[in-house]
Amino acid sequence: MFFGILSSGVSILQGKHSYFYGDLMAVTIPPSSAKPVNSGSASPNTQSAPSVSPSSSTQSATSSSTSSSTQPTTAGVNSPAVLPAPLKPFTTVQQQIQKLKSRNCVITDPAFAEMVLKQVTYYHLSAYFLPFRQKGGTYSPGTTFEKVYSIFEFDQKMRNILFKIIEKIELYLRSEFANFHGGKYGPAGYLDVSYFGNSRNHAIFLQRVNESIRNRITDPVVQHHNSTYGGVIPIWSLFGLVTFGTLTMFYSSLNAQDQKQLAQNMYNGTPTQLRSWLKCCNDLRNDCAHASRLYFRSRLSVPLGATKTQVLSNTLYDAICVLKILYPQKDLWNIEAFLPIATLVESYKKDITLSHIGFPQNWLDDLHN
Repeated sequence: MFFGILSSGVSILQGKHSYFYGDLMAVTIPPSSAKPVNSGSASPNTQSAPSVSPSSSTQSATSSSTSSSTQPTTAGVNSPAVLPAPLKPFTTVQQQIQKLKSRNCVITDPAFAEMVLKQVTYYHLSAYFLPFRQKGGTYSPGTTFEKVYSIFEFDQKMRNILFKIIEKIELYLRSEFANFHGGKYGPAGYLDVSYFGNSRNHAIFLQRVNESIRNRITDPVVQHHNSTYGGVIPIWSLFGLVTFGTLTMFYSSLNAQDQKQLAQNMYNGTPTQLRSWLKCCNDLRNDCAHASRLYFRSRLSVPLGATKTQVLSNTLYDAICVLKILYPQKDLWNIEAFLPIATLVESYKKDITLSHIGFPQNWLDDLHN
């Protein structure tokens, strides 16, 4: 059972599923045996949730509160009382510089290295040394601190470019999904499980909606709908509050016909293709938002190509190809997306290796619209 603070006064009953918009909102998540709309409709991000009834909510909450207050806790998340192996000891910046030197990293300007390590942290920067790492832990001859930092800087700038591209895609998806569903099923049709093809995914979608509303309880949009409409928010306003991941869950929850219509109308694709593109785009968005490394790293998922001849893999370049597919204004892709990417790659061509980000030799022709 999931509870979130909303407002008071509204109770909406949808068949066997009850959604209470009162002081607490209760979402009953169906058992995992619920039949999906088709193969692969469940989002890879879906977490298993227990099936409980609204009547057990008070007892569950009380039980949980009692047990958490009496059980001993240990540091960290799910950390064991006894560590299986001792953690690495803390090291100072000066010790970190000496460690890099001992691994054959050339540091010509220790003051610059110290400044970088204070701003970036050794742990984060050390991942950019992976392409140069040899057997035994040392780095290949000629590996300089400046070169590795240049790759880090390239990665940082690439994230900024891609995040701006994804932002435009995200706004388009929010608008299209809201207009389609709101126009077909009404402003609060997203609450009615009968309009969806996967009841379990739909319940998890509502759970995430509730989390978003609770996290933004002071937002003027939320406050307005709490005071005026009893906490029920129309889908076109709601989709300005939820995360990209919630949008992907919403799409995978839709019935087969709605998924097919959206995929066809928006991208001339199939539901299976669109689900894979949304997953890929969401993963990349999260990496960009949280400063995760893109360089010399395999992606979490392998998206489907837009055509039978387009075969994509799990590299950064393949993820960028997905952004090209999803980009709403094809006539502006070259100016707003391709040109910044091409300019960045050209600026750092002396330090980066194209194969480390999956870029083929003909990438300029391929990525250009």
